[in-house]
Amino acid sequence: MNGGAEAAVCLALPPVALRRPELLMMTLETPAIEPTSGAPSASHPAEYLTIEDAASRLSTTANALRARCRRHSRREGRDVVARLGAGIVAVKIGFSWRVRFPG
Repeated sequence: MNGGAEAAVCLALPPVALRRPELLMMTLETPAIEPTSGAPSASHPAEYLTIEDAASRLSTTANALRARCRRHSRREGRDVVARLGAGIVAVKIGFSWRVRFPG
């Protein structure tokens, strides 16, 4: 290699980083954040909500939201995703659903 070329960095990546490249970029570009009391702060809001929290935000029951996620679920690569409308997206992680709201 010549002196001006950047050296390649070899990282051991977790399997989720291979399926979700946006998580890899977030991990590499985001500085380390000190753990807090567990509650998300205003500057670092929680990205995904549990079904129970999302159901209360949507004024429905957790069982009804799970059923809606099952009906709208589609395979996207190795992920199972349910696009619920209005920018609300549910992602199946393991055996449970997590819900992301826009903005």
